[in-house]
Amino acid sequence: MMKSQARCRFVFTGGSGAASGRGNPIAGGLFGSLGHEYARIVSEPVAANYPELNIRFSKRETAGGTSRDLCVRREPEVLISVPGRNSIVSGANGGQWRLDVSQMTEMEEKPTGYEENFEQMIVTVRRIAHDGILLLVPHFIERNPQGGMRRRMARYCDIGRRPAVKHQIILIDTQTVFCGLRKPQRSFCPAWVRVHPNSPGRGATAHALLQAFDFCFNH
Repeated sequence: MMKSQARCRFVFTGGSGAASGRGNPIAGGLFGSLGHEYARIVSEPVAANYPELNIRFSKRETAGGTSRDLCVRREPEVLISVPGRNSIVSGANGGQWRLDVSQMTEMEEKPTGYEENFEQMIVTVRRIAHDGILLLVPHFIERNPQGGMRRRMARYCDIGRRPAVKHQIILIDTQTVFCGLRKPQRSFCPAWVRVHPNSPGRGATAHALLQAFDFCFNH
C-alpha cells in the first residue's frame, strides 16, 4: 500500500531542476500546470492507480534558487499550502556558482550555511507535513568522479544527508540514480547540461520518488 493519507497535499519545492514549465504562482490542477518535470510524472500514475486517495499535487519551485532562497520562501510558498507531504529539492546552485562564476562570491553557499538552511526547513515543515518529507540531494552528471564540479557536488550531497538522517526523513540520492542511468550512455543523455534532467532523467527521478513511498502499479 502506498504510504500516504487520503486527501493529502503533496508540495514540491526547490529550484530550476523541478520548476520547468510550471504554472505561476502556485502550480497544480488543470492544463498541464505542473510543467514537464518529474512532479508531473509522479502525479499521473498516482492519480490513475490510487484514485481513492485523491492526492493533490502542487509545485512551488523557482529557477535559480539556492538553499538560502528556499528558507526565505518556505513560509509564503510551503507553509501556507499546508502540505501533507513536502518534497524538498536540494539544488546544485549554491555550490555551482563558485565554479561557474567565480567573480560572484556572494552567490556561493558555504557548506555550514547549506546544512543549517536545510535543518531549518526540515524542522519547520515537518510540524505540518504529517505524511513526511522527502529530501532530494544535489547531483552533477559527470562520468569522471574526480572532476571538480562532481567532487564539489559529492560534498554537498553528504551535507544534505546529515539532516535527513538526523530527522529520519526519506532521502532520494539523485547522484546514485543518475550514475546508474548513465553507465551505458554519455553523461549528457539523462541531463543535457549535467544538472537539469531531460526525459530519461526526469523519468528516473520520478521512479525513485514513487519507490520511496511504496507505489504499486498492481494496486
